Amino acid sequence: MNGKSYGRSSPHPVKQICLFIPTTLSLLVVGATGCNREPLGVYDVRMHRDIAFVERDGTPVYMNIAEPVDAKGERPAILWIHGGGWAGGARHNLNYLARYTASLGLVSATTDYRLTVNDHHFPDQLHDVTAAYDYLCDQAEQYQIDTKRLLVGGDSAGGHLALLLGLCSDRELMGRAKPVPTQPPIAGIINIYGPTDLRPMYTEDPTAFILQSLLRGLMDCKLPEEPERWKAASPVAHLSKSAPPIITIHGELDSVVPYEQAVMLDDACQKLGVEHNLIRVPMAEHGFVALPRSAEMASVLPVISHFIGKTVGG
Repeated sequence: MNGKSYGRSSPHPVKQICLFIPTTLSLLVVGATGCNREPLGVYDVRMHRDIAFVERDGTPVYMNIAEPVDAKGERPAILWIHGGGWAGGARHNLNYLARYTASLGLVSATTDYRLTVNDHHFPDQLHDVTAAYDYLCDQAEQYQIDTKRLLVGGDSAGGHLALLLGLCSDRELMGRAKPVPTQPPIAGIINIYGPTDLRPMYTEDPTAFILQSLLRGLMDCKLPEEPERWKAASPVAHLSKSAPPIITIHGELDSVVPYEQAVMLDDACQKLGVEHNLIRVPMAEHGFVALPRSAEMASVLPVISHFIGKTVGG
């Protein structure tokens, strides 16, 4: 796949956002009316760092949690998962996004997970983000989380893991012990240029060395060697009619994760009747989440806010 973007006719048209939209125009978050929930709004934020939520081989895995100050009652929440090709990055990379969503009134966590550079391969990463989600559910009373309004989101590899976390129902694949009670379903998924089907991204082309090295680092094998494992690592393979609402935000000029990956997910969602909002960011390359002051992020934040308000704000 060459990563070019294209238009298409569809019963659910792709939405395109223009750059340089001021985030001050509107948060696009509508609070609940006529109910006991405190509306989403603008809050000061308190950050709790270095919370060990699980231990792997004697080493703790950490998250940070940003709380809206003086928010009353149970709050919606979101778990943010960082990108980095499954090989790099850390929870603090998305602290600014956690602070942003916490300022809207959501308890907002950013999580680490084991990386491929340390010889950890799929599904270790899924096990860790599942453990992070389960921790938030288990500690809901401490952090005043409404577990019926818990979102997941991430960028790039984090978007891929957020999709898997929100779509997968295979407890063994997710690393959940069988005796553990079923956790509440995820209320919505924010996928920012994450891979949706790893199989079309696989190639033996030597010029695609960087992407292929990341994929092989994750899978620890070639596609022809273990096709079922590659399928299990592809979010579209877990999509069902019961999937939660999804928003996908993807740059049309993405040279790392082709824009067609977003279209594949959109097509699959349409076939099953799953609510999916595909947002194409014009002229945007991969990785703009790493640039919080960029024009791309200025455009994207109101879209994220709107999705949050529509999904868990009322």
